[in-house]
Formats: sequence, structure tokens, C-alpha cells
Amino acid sequence: LGLIGRVRDRATFEALAGARRLRAGPVSVRAVYRGAPGSPAVAYAIGRRHGSAVVRNRIRRRLRAAVAVHEAELTPGWAYLVSSDRRAMSLPFADLSTHVGAVLRQARDQQEPCGRVGPEEKRNNRDPPAPPPSRRSSGRTVPPAARRPTASSRRSGRGARYST
Repeated sequence: LGLIGRVRDRATFEALAGARRLRAGPVSVRAVYRGAPGSPAVAYAIGRRHGSAVVRNRIRRRLRAAVAVHEAELTPGWAYLVSSDRRAMSLPFADLSTHVGAVLRQARDQQEPCGRVGPEEKRNNRDPPAPPPSRRSSGRTVPPAARRPTASSRRSGRGARYST
């Protein structure tokens, strides 16, 4: 038996957030290659919509036990994000374990060593990405000199409200 590690660094969580989600019943898994040889790392995402902290912790413990049963399906050097919907609480453990095994096999079969999260990517993630253009704008920015005060700001005499 090997050890199942925990996902701890932000870069891996960001990579997991952008990874493809695979589902089997109430269980979903996202997987990314960490680039570090060693034991696989698993994180669990159980949102507040599932219920109180007691319910969320119970779901997390059940998922953790089901992943431990199917530890052989985890690939060393990969990170996994395991989540489920509320049905995981009422499902018999054998069924939950079957779903976890199925989705982990699905993730293992689709793994390719891309989307690496290594030290060079961690350094580059310090600069936040540029926000996407809003739906209202055409994507171009208007220089401050091209802005003109709106009629409402001229009437009220308050601050400068500008239109483009």
C-alpha cells in the first residue's frame, strides 16, 4: 500500500479548477499531472450547499474511505479533486465505492502528462491573469481624454461621471 497525499499548493488547485470534470453517479473527479514523482495527492471539495458542517464532514469521510478502497486506480505524480453531490450521503457505501472506482478508472484511462504544475509555472502564476472583456463593451479601452461628462453629472455638480 502506498500513501495518498494531500493537495496543498495553490498552483495545483488552480490547475485542478481548469481541468476536465469526469462524473460517475454522484461523484465527480478532476485530475492534473503535478510533475513531481511520488504518491498521488487527493483533495475533496464539498460545498456548503450540501448541508451543515456535520453533513459535509460525513460526506468527506465517506469519499475518503471510498478513494482508499480504490487506491490502486490513482496514478503516482497526479493530483485529484474529488467532489460529489448530496446523494453521496444517502447512497449505500458499496454503491458509492463503485461510483468512485468507476470515475477514478475513467480519469486514469484519460491521463496524459500535460498541464504540468511545476516550479516554473508556480513562479509565473504570481501575476494575476487579465480579466476578460465585459459583455457590454466591445473590448476596447477608451483613453481618459476621450471621455466626456454625462448630463447627470453636469446637472448635479457632483463628481465626474463619465460616459464613453
